Amino acid sequence: MKFILAAVLAIHAVAHLPGFLEAFGISKMPMSRPVSPSAGLIWLIVCVLLFAAAVLVVLGKGWGPYGLIAVVLSQLLVVIWWHDARLGTALNIAILVPALLNTAALRFKAVARNEAASILQMDSTVIARTSVADLPAPVAKWLKASGALNKTPPRTLRLRQKGKMRMEPDGKWLKVEAEQYFNAERPAFLWLANIRSPLYSVAGKDLFLAGKGNMVIKLASLLPVANASGPELDQGTMLRYLAEIQWFPGAALNEYVKWRQVGENAAEATLTYGGKSVTGTYFFNDKGDVISFEARRYMERKGTYTLETWAVPVTAYATFDGVRVPSRGCAIWKLKEGDFNWFRWEVTEIEFNPVSVY
Repeated sequence: MKFILAAVLAIHAVAHLPGFLEAFGISKMPMSRPVSPSAGLIWLIVCVLLFAAAVLVVLGKGWGPYGLIAVVLSQLLVVIWWHDARLGTALNIAILVPALLNTAALRFKAVARNEAASILQMDSTVIARTSVADLPAPVAKWLKASGALNKTPPRTLRLRQKGKMRMEPDGKWLKVEAEQYFNAERPAFLWLANIRSPLYSVAGKDLFLAGKGNMVIKLASLLPVANASGPELDQGTMLRYLAEIQWFPGAALNEYVKWRQVGENAAEATLTYGGKSVTGTYFFNDKGDVISFEARRYMERKGTYTLETWAVPVTAYATFDGVRVPSRGCAIWKLKEGDFNWFRWEVTEIEFNPVSVY
């Protein structure tokens, strides 16, 4: 599809050359009205913008702003030289919609990445434990097995993730690509996802910052589908952060997490931050690996929130920069009518203490 779009842009670019050539007498092209040098430069500028957009499309880069400016200028020229260039209106219309969508996607990502940058740059005021001696035995065993005790706990991290998601228990699985940013010392994260189907794409943002949660969903990065916040989102994003410290186990040493052993291979974790607290349970195997996390979390269905059991089972592990962490798993709502497995995830990359966003 991108090559078709690039071809349309290139063809339209070539179609703007006659106006430039006519204006400077390089080639005599019969036109219904004279073309001044200043107008000829506009014909050339549109040509260059369209060619640049075509190249960016092929490279997979943001081309929308170039396309939008070119379409506006092109249509202005079409109106002035309607007899000669009226067919260009159809090409401008064909380019306008994808240019708008691409520009919206760039804007959505730019806002999100500014938030991500702020998370990576947050100052720390959190005190960490210096020993595992006061931790429950399964938690201490996990930290030792992970290799986290051999390293200074990370201040921040970023990761890439892929997987599949569905919105209903019997819904179709949709491909997901995501990047995520964490502050491991002062709890905060941003999850930025692109969810694709054969017919449409959805941009999703899940944010936990300053103790508050916010979820934004936009169809094709342009049309708002959801912009949710409130106590239920605060609780849900705090629990998500608590569940996902398994990707940076050193965070378990921070004083904002309190641990209580509740079984031979289980420990209850309570995260307290911003005057709020959430609690969930970590389950471990005999080797010390996390095998699941469970908590009572608010689930939204048709505008109504109910407390349900939320589980994050782990199915595979990988080592990133010497730290062994979960690399595959899923997210499940354990409902009265049966388990709803709604997200299958795989972490493909983790970088501790990154200097910038992706």
